[in-house]
Order: sequence, then structure tokens, then C-alpha cells
Amino acid sequence: MQITISKDSLSTEKHPSEWVPHPDGGEYLIAGINRPSFQYMQDSHQQKERMVRESGTLITDEFVEQSNRVFSGIVGKYLVLDWRDIPAQIEYSAQLAHDLLAYGKTADDDEYGMKLGIWVITQSQRIQIEADKKKREALGKSENSTNTSSSPAKKKRASTTKNSGQ
Repeated sequence: MQITISKDSLSTEKHPSEWVPHPDGGEYLIAGINRPSFQYMQDSHQQKERMVRESGTLITDEFVEQSNRVFSGIVGKYLVLDWRDIPAQIEYSAQLAHDLLAYGKTADDDEYGMKLGIWVITQSQRIQIEADKKKREALGKSENSTNTSSSPAKKKRASTTKNSGQ
């Protein structure tokens, strides 16, 4: 008897993603903002932040900078799924994506990684909005058809109420 182990099927996850060219060169494969693993880690990070604020602990500049780096790392690890031909010239891994966005620097910009993280979030939101729109349209429930169908119903009820009162 032959037994095989395959972890690939366990990690298969369906979410929108798109290759997006970056202005500084290269392309990033970015997941939509609603990716469950990202949402989970974002919620966890926000909960920890809330606990610190509610504890009365003094919030210092260093604490804020570290918090921003942690969040940028989460963005890198869970929203950047791959890259090609980026200026960093390193092979993709989730851990390197985390490190690039949390700690990436250039000769001119010590905050390059965190700025890259903001760009990734912006692209991730756009990708999710477009995917959600396509999904609604595929289901026949685009915003226009939903608004159009509900408007006549309201007018009909209003005219029915007037007829009942007479």
C-alpha cells in the first residue's frame, strides 16, 4: 500500500487576486482585501491595539512605529501572494513579503516598505471591489438593477395606501 501526503489541497483558497505593476518596477500578485487569513490577522492586530489603549499604557512614538511595522508585515504576508522582477531582486516567500513591507528601505527612503504596504492595501481594495462587482453582475444583482427594482415597489405601496384611504 502506498500512502502519500499532500498539503496542497488543505491550503487551496479561493479569493480574487491580480498581478499589478508597481511604479518602481516589477509586478505583485495581490489578493483582494477580504481574504479570510488577512481579515483574521487584521482583526487580531486591532484587538491587541485596542487592549493596549484601554490598559492606560503610555502610547509612545516607538510603539506606534512598531505597530505600523507589524501591520505592514501582515499586509505583506497575507495580501502579497507572489512577485516578479521587483527592485529588491529576491525570491518570493510569504516571510520575505512580510519582511519587505515591514522593514524594506532604500538609500533614499527608510519607510519604503511601509509605503509599499499602503500601495498594496489600495490595490487590494480595488481588486476586491471589482471582484465583488463582477460577482453581483454574474448573479444578476448589480447595484443598478437592485435600485431599479426596489424603487417601483415603494411607489406601488404608496399608491396602494392612497387607494385604501379613499
